[in-house]
Amino acid sequence: MKAKKVSALILILTISFALGIQAQINNPFCPTLTQDLYVGVRDSSPGGQVTQLQTFLNNKYGQPVTGYFGTVTRYNVVRFQAEVGLPQVGRVGPLTRASIAKVCGGTTTGPVSISSLVPTQGLVGAQVTITGSGFTATDNTVHFGYGVVTNLTSVDTTHITFNVPSSLNPACFYSTPACLIPSQITTPGNYSVSVSNANGQSNSQTFAVTTGTQTQNATIRINNPNGGETVSSGQNLNISWTSNNAPSQSALVLDLYSVAGVKVGTIAVSSNTTSSSTWRIPTGGTVCTLQFPNGLCGQSLSGQYYIEGSLVSGSGFDPSPTVYYKAVSGNFTIN
Repeated sequence: MKAKKVSALILILTISFALGIQAQINNPFCPTLTQDLYVGVRDSSPGGQVTQLQTFLNNKYGQPVTGYFGTVTRYNVVRFQAEVGLPQVGRVGPLTRASIAKVCGGTTTGPVSISSLVPTQGLVGAQVTITGSGFTATDNTVHFGYGVVTNLTSVDTTHITFNVPSSLNPACFYSTPACLIPSQITTPGNYSVSVSNANGQSNSQTFAVTTGTQTQNATIRINNPNGGETVSSGQNLNISWTSNNAPSQSALVLDLYSVAGVKVGTIAVSSNTTSSSTWRIPTGGTVCTLQFPNGLCGQSLSGQYYIEGSLVSGSGFDPSPTVYYKAVSGNFTIN
């Protein structure tokens, strides 16, 4: 009888212990990590991010909690990265932070896609606009080459704007990829530009860094529409722009794009590179002339769009112009 009671007690304790392990697996300590962590980093105050990371790893691997990222922490980070299918670099970057958030049951975002880079080449310091989907103001990391861009100008759900970075910050050499800040000229050549989100998803395109000439210093900016406008068929949409260092023989070509990055057509060509234009939203089915461009006359448009302005050589009607610079407007809605 006593033997049966002892056996039952052992069974209860075994089940309880197993449930305790399962609870620990399902409910690990969830750190709040916002910065890259790597060997040599030490918390400047109690409960810092290294301590939080180590507490998370302690629940999984018995990691000592010291507040200093040493070789043991690196080893356990590598173990975690191997478990979740990440490159085993031993450094906690955006993808590892995202995987920790997923293990903890944190929220994740949908896929990131890049439909275009505007422009696709330019000087160091040139402003680049990434157009795509799945962007959020706090949940995206832009990589230029092998560095993380730290000087993002603006971010919304379909656009990320940044200036072409120009050097590696020496303080970041211990992290991979290294972070980027403006100071010295980046070597001309092709660089991969990618965007990744907290779900570990990413998408990339290529940008060419060029050496400086007067024409390559030319820039254009679409000031209006600046985002959020709503217009209907038959109404006028004011488009304004400014430019810097535009060559004397140049023109601005204005094209309409859907927010998905699909070109709808050309709506205007202007030889005045610092001016404005009025585009009458077309009414579907209207009989139009053959004049080009005709503002997409006769087309039925509905949904969200943006305007891309291309500063080009010549009159704007040349078959193969030199494209000096491109810029995009904010998103607007056509009813």
